[in-house]
Amino acid sequence: MSSRGKKKRRRRYLEAFLKSRDLALRLLRQKEADTANKLAGQIKIYLDTNHWINLRHVVTGHTAAKREYAGMLSVLENLVNRGRACCPVSGTLFDPPTQAEVQALRDKAEKLADDVRALSALVHALRGALVAVGVVKGGA
Repeated sequence: MSSRGKKKRRRRYLEAFLKSRDLALRLLRQKEADTANKLAGQIKIYLDTNHWINLRHVVTGHTAAKREYAGMLSVLENLVNRGRACCPVSGTLFDPPTQAEVQALRDKAEKLADDVRALSALVHALRGALVAVGVVKGGA
């Protein structure tokens, strides 16, 4: 293929890409507007992650389910089904952590484990010293 043909093909591809991107943005904006209209006038009930977890326990019949959350679930379902309320969910509940975030948590957990091991060794050494000098009874 000639250089001119490649440029023409790239230009067509770029134009098609831009059109599809524009279409996607228009559809997204329309969906946002539709959602905003649907939710207009509804009570927005924002729940902490802990409440979502407790509600999940009720729905799944988990042994950790708390009785008061069964009542809360019933009230929320009633309000939502009647179109009186919605319970927006934060994107952080859906977004998986990045590899960097996972690694940072692993590093913190490893540091904490190292600190616990060091503290445990110190406690055992102190206890052994106290036993050795007769302050406390027991084996070192």
